[in-house]
Amino acid sequence: MATLFRDEVGPEVQRLYWELFQPSSTLDEWAYACEEAMRRETFHKLPLPARLWAYIDEYRQRQARERDAEARRLEMVAQQEREAARLQLEASPEWQAAQAARQREEDAADRRHRAWVASLSREDKILYGLLNPPNPSRWRPLTDGELEYRPQGDAAAAKAKARAQLKQILAREDAGWETSN
Repeated sequence: MATLFRDEVGPEVQRLYWELFQPSSTLDEWAYACEEAMRRETFHKLPLPARLWAYIDEYRQRQARERDAEARRLEMVAQQEREAARLQLEASPEWQAAQAARQREEDAADRRHRAWVASLSREDKILYGLLNPPNPSRWRPLTDGELEYRPQGDAAAAKAKARAQLKQILAREDAGWETSN
């Protein structure tokens, strides 16, 4: 650079530049900064360190952009490979048949379960509903008629019956607890 800019650079200036740039820049960065200074600078004097640091920062930004572009390219290639593998798998007759068989099995199991629930008594359906709450994604809004409370029979007799059933359940649980321990 000193020859190109026709600037006399003594050993002290060379040592100062070396001490400024050597610890925190690589040789590739330094070479880029020198080449860009020789290409772009119009003043015939050795560029000040701040100007050379600007070229080093430019080099680092360019390298970061290239790394990001390469990472995006590699991710795109990987995504295309995953999509191609998925399409190849979906297109195979074996996969199609396996998916259809799985769906048929799920449908048959669902029909058997619905038939079993339909065969339950009213009390068993209530108990089943308490033990297996419905899937919230299948809920539908209730109408005003469904939300209306209608007492059925004598309230005192229903309470007595519920208490008796609860006592029987608790007695069975206590008996089971004692025998299992």
